[in-house]
Amino acid sequence: MPTEIYNEVGLGLFRGSDFPFGTPDGQGIGASSLFYRIGGDVGTNGTWRFGAYQVDGETGGRVTEEGTVTFIGDTKLTAYDIRYTFAPTGNERSQEVTLTAEHFTRSENGTYGATGDEAFATSAYDAETKGWYVAATYKWMPQARVGVRYSEMSNVDLTGALDGTAVDGAGFKPTQLNLMFDWTNSEYSRIRLQLGSEELSAGNEDDQIILQYLMSFGAHGAHKY
Repeated sequence: MPTEIYNEVGLGLFRGSDFPFGTPDGQGIGASSLFYRIGGDVGTNGTWRFGAYQVDGETGGRVTEEGTVTFIGDTKLTAYDIRYTFAPTGNERSQEVTLTAEHFTRSENGTYGATGDEAFATSAYDAETKGWYVAATYKWMPQARVGVRYSEMSNVDLTGALDGTAVDGAGFKPTQLNLMFDWTNSEYSRIRLQLGSEELSAGNEDDQIILQYLMSFGAHGAHKY
C-alpha cells in the first residue's frame, strides 16, 4: 500500500485439498485465507514487522498418513508473527541481528473416527491446539551467521469418548531446540551445521547433528534469469 509505513494485505481462495483440510466436501472453494502485515523503521538501524494470518475451511475427510484416523468438519488456523532486525553498522549486509517469534492456534470442530489396530467409534470433537517459537540469528560478517530457535506446542487433554485414543494428546507439550551455524561461500552456495534436540512424544527424545551443503542453480537473488 502507498503509505508512510509498510502495509500488505492479501486474500486467498483454495480448493481445500491439502493439509489441514484434505478431501473437499464438495465442488468449488473449500478454504480461504486472509493475511495482513505492517512494519516500519526503528531509528536508523532497526526495522520491525508484525503479521497476522488466518486460513479457514472444511473437509469431507482428512486422513492420516497411516490411513486409519479420519477427521470430518471445520478447521481454522490463526497465526501471529513479529520480526525485528538491527544492523549495528547501519548496513544489514555486513552485520545484522534478527529476532523472530510466532504463535499459532488450530481450532477444529467436527468428528474423528479410526479403523485398524487403534480403531474407535466416530465421536464429536471441538478443541484447539496451540504452538509458538522464538528465534534469534546474528550475522557478524557478510559470510557467517549463528542462530538459536526454541519451539513448543500444547496438545489437548481429551475427555469422554476420545480419551486415550490416537487423537488424544494427553496434554503433552512437544518441544524442539536448534542451534545453527552457516557460512555463505558465495551467492550460489552455503554450508550449514545444525544441532537439534526434540521431544515429539512423551519419553521419545531425538538428538540430531545435520550438515548441509546448499547450492543454487538457475535464477536466484543476484541473477533472475
